[in-house]
Amino acid sequence: MLMVEKLKKLSIKNIVALSCLCLLILLIWILPLKSANVSVQLLTDNRDSLGSNVTVNILCESAYDQLYTFDVDIINGTATFNIPTEYLQFDRIYISDADFANATTGIKILSNGISVADYVSAEFKGQIWTNEDSNYIFNSDALNTLDKGISNPWKFKLFVSCLLLVVLLLYVVFIIINKKAGIFKAVLSVAICCFALLALYLFNQNNQLNAVLHFTVGNLGNVVPVFLLVTAFVFILIACVLCDKESKISTRLIIFIYVAMLIFSTGKMVFYNEKVGRTPDEPLHIGYVAYLDQTNDIIPEFDKMPYAHTVFLDNETLKIKFTEGTVNYLRHPPLYYHLMRLSNAVSAEENDTFTVNLDRIRSFNICITIISLALIFYLGFTRVKKIPILHLLYSMIAISVPMLTYCCSGVNNDSFTILTVSVFYWGILRYCENKRNFSTYLLIALGIATTLLTKMTAGIIVLLAAAIVLISTLIREKCWKQLISWQFLITIPLYLLPVAYYLFTYFKYGSFQPELHVLNQDYANSTGFYLPVADRTVQSFLNYFYYFFNNFMHTWTGIFSHTSLPKPWQNAFLENIALILIWVFPLLSFIKPIRQTQKYAKPICAIFIGVLVTVVMQFINGYNGLLNRGYVGGYQSRYYLCAIAMFALCATVLVEKALTTCDQNKRDYPIVKKILICATVVFIGLLAYEDFIYFLVHYNNYL
Repeated sequence: MLMVEKLKKLSIKNIVALSCLCLLILLIWILPLKSANVSVQLLTDNRDSLGSNVTVNILCESAYDQLYTFDVDIINGTATFNIPTEYLQFDRIYISDADFANATTGIKILSNGISVADYVSAEFKGQIWTNEDSNYIFNSDALNTLDKGISNPWKFKLFVSCLLLVVLLLYVVFIIINKKAGIFKAVLSVAICCFALLALYLFNQNNQLNAVLHFTVGNLGNVVPVFLLVTAFVFILIACVLCDKESKISTRLIIFIYVAMLIFSTGKMVFYNEKVGRTPDEPLHIGYVAYLDQTNDIIPEFDKMPYAHTVFLDNETLKIKFTEGTVNYLRHPPLYYHLMRLSNAVSAEENDTFTVNLDRIRSFNICITIISLALIFYLGFTRVKKIPILHLLYSMIAISVPMLTYCCSGVNNDSFTILTVSVFYWGILRYCENKRNFSTYLLIALGIATTLLTKMTAGIIVLLAAAIVLISTLIREKCWKQLISWQFLITIPLYLLPVAYYLFTYFKYGSFQPELHVLNQDYANSTGFYLPVADRTVQSFLNYFYYFFNNFMHTWTGIFSHTSLPKPWQNAFLENIALILIWVFPLLSFIKPIRQTQKYAKPICAIFIGVLVTVVMQFINGYNGLLNRGYVGGYQSRYYLCAIAMFALCATVLVEKALTTCDQNKRDYPIVKKILICATVVFIGLLAYEDFIYFLVHYNNYL
């Protein structure tokens, strides 16, 4: 009865709002929405000798090459076939019949009866070629302009209507409750629902239930996941703004944020695994694991570890074969690869051939990444003030660099360095908080040792950071007792492990990490790491400087690997700015007034100096590679994803300090706090767009 009485007393504003929502639901069902209908016409000379039908194959490129075959009738020299909705994201059309392919004079692609691509005679001849199996292939950029419509208009209308109905019911709840706490719960409920549906989309790429969530509208991209993602973030941001002070409900919201971000980042990894794949050097990383399985060496003989050639048998199985006379160009320390052997995903066969369970080995790697992100979130939860907007900022920075979740979706040692560097960072934070007990020294030693035994670039970062923190502490405190304390001395054996490894490697190969041309000069000269002098690109130091750092930031803001999803650089401010600013925040920590008042300035500056020095070393190594071997690669920024916890904490504590200053000086800064919160909300929104939303929108034909 109380509910009815409140509804009877609705204001005109509320009546109008409810009426608009009802009208929207009605319009959804009245609005005519066309179904996707794409057909292809292969035009040939009208020759009777061609027969009555031809076999056509459609190749859909995703994580794996999925091939679909059609038997098409030839009528009056034309083979016409419709592309089923689930195959619309195709990249190539194979014509298996060589006679038919030779007689093909043109091709037409029609979307809903309208021709969107028409290639004939001379134009078409430039679009086909013969591969080694004598099949003919057609590639067309016009596929990106297809007006595909909606795969199932009825499902679309039902889905949107349900969402609007939820909004309508929540609005009624707002009216009835009319309290801030009630509004907060309702807003959070919407966010939870959207994240649940988004998780269904991300985790069920091969499930029939996912069909209702996966469709595109024109060039708008994958509408449903984008809509769910935007709605979820908007409602979480609203909830964070409503809970702008420390309280029990704020703490619960913060826990929800971290759990939601962990599920979301895991979903992205599963999604990239299914839809993109081809993560950096994955077959070679798996080959490294297979070699250790074959030889049972603790430290591999790098000059005898062969290159692994791969064949995908299906979506779950990979076959690799070692090739005699080749060398695997990965010369990383072996700790990560010994860890991956625990997955039992590699099975040896005859003649240096191995079968790999891809699902198992990739899932094992994803589990490592989940542990890494959970540790990073723990560091934020325990060290950032319990204001939800700060923790949302922290978690978004931690998961929004595109290459992080993409790289970790496959087999790559970068995922393990994120964990090892985060363990080190945990220890160094405790050290700077004066928690100098055995646990702190153990975390630091464990982080340094495991990082050095996983990847040399990450190892340089933690070594430099540890040295900077130690030296600065000794100078400031003028106390050497910590170097001879039993808590430190008992961890020394952990440091000896990487020392022994690098000394062994140096005395055997003359280098701490032997180059490919040192291991096998002839083979190195036959690879892409060497170009003959006549084919080399001549660049001055300044030109290479621009080339290196331009590509360095490209690989930070986009996805670059054997399959790349790049972003435009010019006139693309909104697509890149937030991700670039992640590198700017640590620089602010070096400004004296900020450094003196900022929490954790010492460990942040120490790790960032380690990152900058390593970047300079990478640049010098790349420039020498250009001069000596003509190699123009080596500019990947993913090597520094291991320091993402530092980047996230740095930005968050800067905003936290600014908000605290505003609270302490309310009279002097009446509007500044609101402006700062708005800027933080905009920055978080940009991070969300520049990562997953951007790729869903702009690569809808691929994803």
